[in-house]
Amino acid sequence: MILGREPALWGALVRAVILLVTTMALNLTTDQQGWVNAVTAALVGLVVAATVSGDKLVPAILGLLEAILAGAVAWGWNLPPDRQMMIMSVAAAIVAIWTRDRVVAPIDEAGNRR
Repeated sequence: MILGREPALWGALVRAVILLVTTMALNLTTDQQGWVNAVTAALVGLVVAATVSGDKLVPAILGLLEAILAGAVAWGWNLPPDRQMMIMSVAAAIVAIWTRDRVVAPIDEAGNRR
């Protein structure tokens, strides 16, 4: 029930954890970290868009914009992985807050599927 009530916030948390793990535990180049960020942003945006009702376009577009930002890093914007993680984590939180009140969760307050 918890996961079904806040898909945008859970998506932001998953993204932040993936970015933290890949930045701290893996020895990735700046370009590789940029690709991880881009793919993660795009996938989370699509998953949130697929799981909510209401304006599905908002999370998809915001995920795409985050992926473009991360893609810029992968294609040559020289930004170290730790800075990428900070910027993308803040971007994920902003996107989650922006998306949260524009979509409807697939599970209502009583735990029933919509």
